[in-house]
Amino acid sequence: MKTISCKDMGVDCGFVAKGETAEEVISKLNDHATKAHPEVVAEMSKKMSEEQMKTKMTSMVKDM
Repeated sequence: MKTISCKDMGVDCGFVAKGETAEEVISKLNDHATKAHPEVVAEMSKKMSEEQMKTKMTSMVKDM
């Protein structure tokens, strides 16, 4: 099982995405962030490319 949370990404939120693969948890986190934190997503998009964000998120994925 793999996880990534909003807190891992520096956002004060208790959401934790869980799944079997890094791609699955990143997708779940992206879905949540787009709905719950659009301002954070917009700000990150100004600072990083989509590929840079994916690389950062991939490095934050944890094994349970």
